[in-house]
Amino acid sequence: MKKTFCLLVLSTCTLYIFAQTSEAIRSSRPGQSFTPYSVGKNAFQIQSGMNFNGFDETNSKVDGNGVFFVALARYGITETIEIRSEFQFNRDQVNTGPDKEVLEGFSGWNIGMRFNVLNPEDGTKPALGFQVDLSINAVSEDFNPDHIAPKLLLLHSQALSPWLGLNTNWGVAWNGNDTTPRGFYTVAFTFALGDKWAVLAENYGAVENSDFDTRFDTGMSYLVNKDLQLDLGMGYGKNDGISDYFVDAGVSVRF
Repeated sequence: MKKTFCLLVLSTCTLYIFAQTSEAIRSSRPGQSFTPYSVGKNAFQIQSGMNFNGFDETNSKVDGNGVFFVALARYGITETIEIRSEFQFNRDQVNTGPDKEVLEGFSGWNIGMRFNVLNPEDGTKPALGFQVDLSINAVSEDFNPDHIAPKLLLLHSQALSPWLGLNTNWGVAWNGNDTTPRGFYTVAFTFALGDKWAVLAENYGAVENSDFDTRFDTGMSYLVNKDLQLDLGMGYGKNDGISDYFVDAGVSVRF
């Protein structure tokens, strides 16, 4: 039981740790939630994935599909502070009856910092972090916003039992094209399955101008060794007459 508890801590990145620099890699994949922890002083980590997605508008002939590749680089400048930069490349197709529109290129570039502000020794008490990201308006024309856009997040994790962890995010973001903020949340439960495997169940959503959308996803991670993790995930949502889904797979490596 003790061994299972330790592996759940290390592989799912949502539970208690005895030191800020963990023995095994902590990745925010799979799922939408971030954890409050830094990668640790002088540690460099890359989290990457390929995502296949689609949507269908129920009461019209509009649908679409896409694929994107995302890579997040993280570096710990202290035990509790990291700098980070994320890049995304998209190819999206929107079908409107006989017509179609294809958008492709360098679609996203974020830079940011994470601060682990609370990391109690008792794993059943909350660990907290704060993250600031800026979306840079220097990407492909199809995706480029008018202005640099900020994103602010409060990150929370804690152990609920030796095999169950909880991770939540609460934040606000701007799209770079107008002044309207978008509030969002994630609530994720992680379950230990033996020594190497962990499973995720998550709900996440956003509210903007009184319009609330919510979605669900699930995923599984496999800890190959202390510096390498593989993951697989999928999700679904139906809001305002539009159904959408995704399937993705990724790898996280620590150096």
